[in-house]
Amino acid sequence: MDPCQARFYEDYHKESEVYDKEFLKKYDEDLNTTLIFAGLFSAVASAFIVEVNPSLQPDPNDETAALLRILIYKIDNTTFGNDVPTLPQWTGPPRAIVHVQAILFASLAVSLFSALLAMLGKQWLNQYATTDMRGTTIERSHHRQRKVDGVVTWHFDHVMEALPLMLQAALLLLGCALSRYLWEINIVVASVVIGVTSFGVIFYLFIIIAGRPSRVVRIKPLVRVWSVTLSYLPSAQLPRGSWRTPGAT
Repeated sequence: MDPCQARFYEDYHKESEVYDKEFLKKYDEDLNTTLIFAGLFSAVASAFIVEVNPSLQPDPNDETAALLRILIYKIDNTTFGNDVPTLPQWTGPPRAIVHVQAILFASLAVSLFSALLAMLGKQWLNQYATTDMRGTTIERSHHRQRKVDGVVTWHFDHVMEALPLMLQAALLLLGCALSRYLWEINIVVASVVIGVTSFGVIFYLFIIIAGRPSRVVRIKPLVRVWSVTLSYLPSAQLPRGSWRTPGAT
């Protein structure tokens, strides 16, 4: 190995160590946060599902009460007069309850899927951090570069940055399900929940749109993902001159 080549790989090794350390620290912390939030959110969504689930089945108490009325009628038919008690015919759950449960299960599924991707991301990071390759500096550098190329090929950063979006979508679905469920119970309480949810959505969209300028030097991952999504919508294109970065003329 000539001196220039040796110096090149030595510099490459130093720079790659700094890059890998920052890369692993950033995504490892993000994935830990995602797993914690997904776990807590799944527990909350499951609690709501358990609360609403009995409404999808016939109430056994209604059938018991009907059987007692029939028994009393057989003993003394003067109690009910001409009203002959019969067993109630269950026609299925209310449409609103079906909608609520469908939204709740969708919210839970999105949350669990994001947790699955987070666990997969942790495995990717562990595999990336392993130093199972032995050999010369050149061989180890080539092996490390192949791992970096694999991360880029599989769009690891885009997948990881999509996890917060999935959890936010699950949170929105939970808010919609809760609003729909409370609407059938008490309109006043449901209106409060709908108002808070609507305010959160509007504030969220305002932050996304406000952070969308194409000439911002540092743009958050969430805004970057939404910027790519919005770029495919013709109606979302904004006049190029309507945005100015700080200090721009």
